[in-house]
Amino acid sequence: GVLHISTPDAVEDKQKTHLYEEIYQAKKKIRKNIAENNKDLLLKIYDERSAKEFEGPYVEKSFKEIKNRQIKNTCLGLLSELDTPEIQKLIKKQLENPKSATDKIAAFSLYISTSASDKSEVIKNYELKAKDNLIEWEQYLSIIASNDSDDTLNLVKEVMNSENFDISQANDQRALLMRFAF
Repeated sequence: GVLHISTPDAVEDKQKTHLYEEIYQAKKKIRKNIAENNKDLLLKIYDERSAKEFEGPYVEKSFKEIKNRQIKNTCLGLLSELDTPEIQKLIKKQLENPKSATDKIAAFSLYISTSASDKSEVIKNYELKAKDNLIEWEQYLSIIASNDSDDTLNLVKEVMNSENFDISQANDQRALLMRFAF
């Protein structure tokens, strides 16, 4: 699993509980350091997990696939901290050719947090596909609201100005505005 390499967004020390920016920056620094020092290993694990196939009864196979995706997408998430053209290309490849909805969502979330030059185009294309499916639309809004880029506020404003966003809909409010507030 990946639990042992996850970094929580909270701390137990009461005096450090509300140092949000400091905790965020420390987490980013740790993740980037892991990626810089283990890039080749992370790429190897990612490639191995991307190619891995499972057999067996449906439930057993699904369980193995889920665990495999967690590891693969955790590696991709760590690599995304590097924000290089090579890693952007890898993320976009997964976004354009996902093996599952989870892979697509993970890649979209990571890609819009990069500095890729075609990020706006990717966001617009994803919106056009998501607008006709309520579940995918809500996921899209949540991902925009919680992305990790320097232009998050601008992206949220752009979505709010989109003809597809309806402020009177509770799911749109919840997915975009509440998620952004959190």
